[in-house]
Amino acid sequence: MYLKTTLLWVFFFALCLAGCKKWDDHNKIGNQDLSKTLLDEISGRSNLGKFYEYLKKTGLDKELSSSKTYTVWAPVNDALQSLDPAIIADSAKLRQFVANHISYQTYFTRNAQPAVRVPMLNGKRVTFSATKFDEANITTADIYVSNGVLQVIDNVAPVYPNAWELVNSTKTLFQQSAYILSLTRKVFDPANAIIDSINPQTGQPIYRPGTDSVLRNRYDTEVYDLQNEGKQYTYFILNDAAFNTEIIKLNPYFKTGTTDSTKNLASFAVAKDLTVEGLYTIAQLPAVLISKSGVKIPIDKNKIVETRKMSNGIAYVISGINFDVKDKIPTAIVQGENPRGFFDANGVAVIPRQNNVSAIFIRSRFNPLTNLTFTDMFAYNHGISALSVQYRAQNLPSVKYKVYWVAPNDTLYVNGAIVPVVYNQRLAMGVRGTNFLPSATGQAVAINNYSEVYLGDWIQSSYGTLDMFLTAAASTSNTVNRLNLDYIKLVPDL
Repeated sequence: MYLKTTLLWVFFFALCLAGCKKWDDHNKIGNQDLSKTLLDEISGRSNLGKFYEYLKKTGLDKELSSSKTYTVWAPVNDALQSLDPAIIADSAKLRQFVANHISYQTYFTRNAQPAVRVPMLNGKRVTFSATKFDEANITTADIYVSNGVLQVIDNVAPVYPNAWELVNSTKTLFQQSAYILSLTRKVFDPANAIIDSINPQTGQPIYRPGTDSVLRNRYDTEVYDLQNEGKQYTYFILNDAAFNTEIIKLNPYFKTGTTDSTKNLASFAVAKDLTVEGLYTIAQLPAVLISKSGVKIPIDKNKIVETRKMSNGIAYVISGINFDVKDKIPTAIVQGENPRGFFDANGVAVIPRQNNVSAIFIRSRFNPLTNLTFTDMFAYNHGISALSVQYRAQNLPSVKYKVYWVAPNDTLYVNGAIVPVVYNQRLAMGVRGTNFLPSATGQAVAINNYSEVYLGDWIQSSYGTLDMFLTAAASTSNTVNRLNLDYIKLVPDL
């Protein structure tokens, strides 16, 4: 029995040893020499002599002989023969180019399935797969040394501009690029500001001039940050004729007091829908893309006249994108739970209260037609004749709108009883006390009506802000002067 037990343990021990060896073999890294640094490995390979020369010239050789960890994609000598002499002669450009082939951390080909976008020393990102680095083929893979990994490639990885750099470099070629750059402004930012003193009258800090503002671009903040190397974009550049065609098409909907401001607003309405997130090659481009603001971008591949690769995506110069105006002029919805103020019949600001208790209720409700919850405003027991509640729609294009509201007038408990009643309310457009929809006498608010009610039309004569005043009946009776609103909807009549 003892002999059998001993033999059994020996057998299991042998199995464990065999399993461990197979696991070690599985994890073993080929081309391994931990006695060398990356710089040693590169300098010892005659086919990488030119790359080694550029490492020395740019000072990046010191990086690759340090204890930090890197991955280097080193182009062979033949690949560097055609490198632009202007890059070689400019130390900054050459360093940028060489750094485009070096990344922190270790990257092995076995971990590049699917392809990954690797952050490089120059701040760019380059696509790395099991067989390629950008468009270059990996000819010798995964050479593992003491401070990282060497991949030998048969071509260079050019330093592509990101989308923002492309805009800057094409500002004299394309009106669209010049316009986007014009959206850069100084904005107040106290984060890094230096306080010189405190205003004795206001108690507010006085900042040292030049330290309390930063440059911000409206396109970056409202559309996409075109400098972001961590994202990929497909960016359409309209040639000047196409850009102006779309601006002229939209000018009537962005009327202001001056021609310049109208054109500026129309230009933004065009430009904001010329970038989408994600990289679409020509083969992948669909007939329609959807912009961040939900606008359909119709793509005619026959109108693409040039393709430009970017470090964070791809750009197409295109001779026309025929936007549908209906997509560019959106429906506006103003929520009832967001009032801006309350006024009595004389236009005096008031705070509707009864017995020191608010008479304005912001309620969470359920719509049985949509099976969704919603929030509304309900004014009750306020005792103010012709109470008005102010609402505001901003950035409203100049067009005729069909105006709707949803005012459910659903259940209200008073002393334990449900007592909804029909009452009248009206909507003053633009100015309190006039331009009433549907009429000066108002609209009866039916009980438990969760549907949109058409009130009439409103012509917004110029682009900008529209104030609206939901107004109760001219009575102090609590069964007559109630107000209720889920939302107001302004639908462009195009």
